[in-house]
Amino acid sequence: MRISAKREVEGREIAAEIGPISAVSAWHGQWTSGDAYKESALEKLKRLAKEFEADAIIGLNYTIDDVVENDLAPVPLKRVNVSGMAVKLARAS
Repeated sequence: MRISAKREVEGREIAAEIGPISAVSAWHGQWTSGDAYKESALEKLKRLAKEFEADAIIGLNYTIDDVVENDLAPVPLKRVNVSGMAVKLARAS
């Protein structure tokens, strides 16, 4: 699975856009390192792209969702949201 933050895959032509996809990590405390959660969200996104038979994900974008302290969440929480466009690549010539 090729991944690109750009709207292209270097050296390959995009044959068709399948559609936008997104995945999120588990909620975690705001002071927890987000690296493992970022990787978790990306792995979920890759699995989803494979379900749609995508060859690549372009326009990869990470955002952070958060919940401030309240009665339902007594500590601040956050999660990683990753999104992109699932695409089919043209066959290499």
